[in-house]
Amino acid sequence: MRRIWGYVGVTALLSAGTLAALVYILSGDRPTVPVWAGGEIRIGYSSEPPYSFRTPDGTVTGEGPEIAKVVFAAIGATRIRWVLLDFGKAIAALDAGQIDCLANCLFITPERSEKVLFSLPFSVAGQGLLVRRGNPHRLASYEAVVAAPDVVAAVLDGSVEQQALVSLGMPAGRLFAVPDPGSGLARGAGRQLRPAAPLAGPHAGKGRVLVVEDDAVNRMTTVMMLKKLGFGVEAVEEGDRVLDALAARPFDVVLMDIQMPRVSGDEATRRIRQGGYAGVDASIPVIALTAHAMEGDRERYLACGMDEYLSKPVDVDSLRDAVIRAVAGRRGESPV
Repeated sequence: MRRIWGYVGVTALLSAGTLAALVYILSGDRPTVPVWAGGEIRIGYSSEPPYSFRTPDGTVTGEGPEIAKVVFAAIGATRIRWVLLDFGKAIAALDAGQIDCLANCLFITPERSEKVLFSLPFSVAGQGLLVRRGNPHRLASYEAVVAAPDVVAAVLDGSVEQQALVSLGMPAGRLFAVPDPGSGLARGAGRQLRPAAPLAGPHAGKGRVLVVEDDAVNRMTTVMMLKKLGFGVEAVEEGDRVLDALAARPFDVVLMDIQMPRVSGDEATRRIRQGGYAGVDASIPVIALTAHAMEGDRERYLACGMDEYLSKPVDVDSLRDAVIRAVAGRRGESPV
């Protein structure tokens, strides 16, 4: 009998303790105990209002960053360093360990889900088209955009919209990749977008370009654009493959992306300029190409040995002229 009463006593004690703990957990009066014991959190974001952007006074805000602030404050992580990234390179930066978390609002796709762990979805957004007042071309779908020969589209670089248009067969000369929505609006409002004209004149078909770009959609778009302009083009997806590509066959110019996960564009250029690699001309022209032109970037890229700097979104004419200048300078010819 004593043993039975002992069991009853222990059970009652455990039940009371469980009930007290439950009441404590459900009460809102208890102090929050931080669970974060680490240091600074590096959170990446891209300029894509209203989802993520920086205000004129330097505050990073938008749907994604505001959610991130609440989540990290709840665990006691108050030291946050915001890192501005090219939209098309944000996942690569996370995968490379350059940031700890990404506060962009991204469509959850199977391809992206293979690379990163998404949070639970917190919003749903449909896709659409922003057209001129009155919709003069009567555009109501991506298929209609591709089918209209006089329509030029501006899309966010690295976006699912860009991938969709490319997969539908959108010609490269009619597709402009922009780093943020504001650039797309400015480009559309500032001048009439027009398809790229094929390269003509004494330099047509004479230049061979090596494109170095880790993003598959951007790489394919750049290659298609250069081919339409009349250049011979090959591409590699990583900075650490540049030397092997240059040694394998002759090129006249390298179009070098900057932000790549394993070997950056400026580091790849330094390796070219160091010389000593069999079959590689250390003096080959290298043109930097990146989506964000920050203060001091041009000087930094030129200091590492690059010959020219183009900031995305690049005009087709600017790209053509830069490559022509590089080819002409390499051959001692006049670019005109």
